[in-house]
Amino acid sequence: MIWYDSSMNNTYVTSIILFVTALLLSRLVFFLFADPEGPNLLVVSGLAAILFGGSLLVNYFHSSMWLVRGKTRLIIAIVAQFLIASVAYLVL
Repeated sequence: MIWYDSSMNNTYVTSIILFVTALLLSRLVFFLFADPEGPNLLVVSGLAAILFGGSLLVNYFHSSMWLVRGKTRLIIAIVAQFLIASVAYLVL
């Protein structure tokens, strides 16, 4: 029998969405560079880990400080990923 916990399910879905968004954004950042060899898988994975970690921090700490729930919490975490990715693009 599978036990269903809606809060645990939402956490897993949110984590998966943030992970996929981090991979897509990191791939996009390195696609925008004019490199004839293309993006390096290790570098893309490293930036994706940074984006994912930053968005998880924003997702969990922001929600506990201001009691933001639901889709708004996910949107704030995705916006944080966009901000981190844009700063990484400008720095690199």
